Amino acid sequence: VDGDIGQSSIGPPATVGLAIISPNHPLTPPPSPLTVYFVGSTSPPGHFLPLILGTQSLVQGAIAQGAEIVLVDTTGLILGAPAASLKWHKLQALRPQHVLALQHAGELEPILRLVEGQSNLEIHRLPVSARVVRRTVQVRAYADRIVVRCDGQVVADHPRFFGRDRTIYDPWHYLPVLVTKPGALR
Repeated sequence: VDGDIGQSSIGPPATVGLAIISPNHPLTPPPSPLTVYFVGSTSPPGHFLPLILGTQSLVQGAIAQGAEIVLVDTTGLILGAPAASLKWHKLQALRPQHVLALQHAGELEPILRLVEGQSNLEIHRLPVSARVVRRTVQVRAYADRIVVRCDGQVVADHPRFFGRDRTIYDPWHYLPVLVTKPGALR
């Protein structure tokens, strides 16, 4: 479910899109939407209700269609009280079992603190590879691994850990950035 109304990968901008993807289906080019929910704006503020209800409706539709895993891509609105409110309400409406938090500087921590400790919710904090900062990626969650692809190439492959409140860092993700900043390791 593509809930990023400003940078949609499934369906046109200003909509929440649903696509059913088989495990062997390549993610490039982006899949065609099975259905879309019109939100009416590419910016979430002022449109929280249709954004949350549309996302909830398409998640329920994916489950009704027999999807084994439903992955929801959310908007890039992550800073400030409006962002925290949107993400918290969306999590309450969707009741996910897992949250994949892709962050490179702890920018999602204020939002994650709001839902940490909720029963039946596991938060997976994953570092963003320097190769994909400010680029669209695809995330696949498998029983034992979480795989991140950018432009069809695997850029991260993490063992999946079950449990709560763990942050896992892979220093190799940051090597390309550190090479360009020689003073960073002093």
